Amino acid sequence: MDTCELLKLYAVGERDFPETKLSNADLVGENLSGINLSRSIIWSTNLSNTSLKRANLMLTSLAWSDLSGANLSGANLSGADLSGANLSGADLRGADLSGTILIQVNLAGAIMPDGITQN
Repeated sequence: MDTCELLKLYAVGERDFPETKLSNADLVGENLSGINLSRSIIWSTNLSNTSLKRANLMLTSLAWSDLSGANLSGANLSGADLSGANLSGADLRGADLSGTILIQVNLAGAIMPDGITQN
């Protein structure tokens, strides 16, 4: 599936896109609230300022993606791989980060879920 097809299907109400493969895609500023991208591979994709509120990103690889300023409030990121991702300024309130891989992640200015603090 390519970016245009995903956006077209989302626009007509489709929300389930499990096991999708995208790389080097540009989804800047898109509204993808409630999307199901569980078990997907979304590498090196620009998702800056994208709304992913209540998105299902469980077991999704978002390695080296730009999520700066993204709204991930209420998103399920359990078991996701965010290695090398840019989450600066991202809204993670209410997000499930259990088991999430956060190696070399930029969390500068991110709004963290309750009970999680940045070091």
